[in-house]
Amino acid sequence: MKEIIDLIETRRSAEDVANVIEVSSSSTPDLPHAARDRRLLIFVALVFDFINGFHDAANSIATVVSTRVLAPVTRCLAAF
Repeated sequence: MKEIIDLIETRRSAEDVANVIEVSSSSTPDLPHAARDRRLLIFVALVFDFINGFHDAANSIATVVSTRVLAPVTRCLAAF
């Protein structure tokens, strides 16, 4: 009789473990928040790249002006 009770308790605990595994594996991440975060990250990266482009353009014009590689008119046109 004790063996049967032990078998029933073992089976119950195995079912409980199976239920916990099933519930934990079926939960999905919060996709709307992940998509929002991804869009925000891409937006910040594009804004940074746009602002950094101004700095790069200023540095390239400063290099051309300081080395006097181009004529003054060409330098002014390159600045635009």
